[in-house]
Amino acid sequence: GNIIAAAKQIPTVFKVHHTDPASDALPAIWTNWDDFVNKANAARMGAELLDTSTQDGIQMSLGQIAKTCKACHTTYRK
Repeated sequence: GNIIAAAKQIPTVFKVHHTDPASDALPAIWTNWDDFVNKANAARMGAELLDTSTQDGIQMSLGQIAKTCKACHTTYRK
């Protein structure tokens, strides 16, 4: 539930372009906004599909969520 809630907040948190020098966010977030939101939505959808019924399900699901996180971080994070 926490992962889903956090993923839902990603577009809201980044909607306003912040120039905080301590941020790891790249300016590409705001120039490629639709792609950024699509990647955030993929993370949310992955979290919503999290299978907690077995240990294997958890491991597989978390692996998929990690891929969505990495796809965004590779593109939009220093």
